[in-house]
Amino acid sequence: MSELANDPVPPAIRDILALFAGELRDQRFGDLDHEALELLADETRARAKEVEQARAALESTLASLDEAREALTARARQGLAYASVYAASDPELSAKIAGLEGEDKPARERRSAPKRKSAPKKATASELPFDARAAGAA
Repeated sequence: MSELANDPVPPAIRDILALFAGELRDQRFGDLDHEALELLADETRARAKEVEQARAALESTLASLDEAREALTARARQGLAYASVYAASDPELSAKIAGLEGEDKPARERRSAPKRKSAPKKATASELPFDARAAGAA
């Protein structure tokens, strides 16, 4: 992609900058001239670059957060499994642990499993499938 396509300065403003870089290069309107506009355009580009860097840092930090959360979840589940074995002889603690076992899973995992469909009925003599080859042989 071209540099202009990624330029944070809008095309209409770039056109104005070009006008002040060309025909109006030697004109000054108070404190507004080609140089002042270019300085502001450079400042805009610098801020946009900082935003890009901050977004990249945020994405990296979010990925690290996900990794840390996954590691914590895995270790917590492992601890809960050990605690479940430990509490086998303590009904009160076992009940408390059993109540925690579903809490660390996302809501979609905690939903009850879908009901299984019953197995298809076995064909009886009156429900045998039609076999075209057998019908053609008759």
